[in-house]
Amino acid sequence: MTLQASLGAQCVEIYRLNYLTAGLVYIPSGVGGAVAAFFSGKYIDRTYRKALASSTTPSSTLTGDSLDFTIEQFRLKGVYVLIVTSAIETVGYGLALMTKAAKISNRPGRL
Repeated sequence: MTLQASLGAQCVEIYRLNYLTAGLVYIPSGVGGAVAAFFSGKYIDRTYRKALASSTTPSSTLTGDSLDFTIEQFRLKGVYVLIVTSAIETVGYGLALMTKAAKISNRPGRL
């Protein structure tokens, strides 16, 4: 959410965009968030299936209480990969803003 809050203001200040154009930069971020949520869900589902496969309890009798691990342990098992990925992407975002990586034309009529 911090990146979302700073994105429009940074684009106006650094790249001298008008407010309409600066508002359009939220579209790729929104699409990226939706794609990330989809793949994060798939990743968590896969880790859950692996945890069930390695469980000592027979799969025909599995319920939430009969697992040999708690649901909290399962949910947090793959979070480290997601945290590291998010940290690397945040550093990349900061570097792109700092170095003005995007080249934007100042000619009228072009974004």
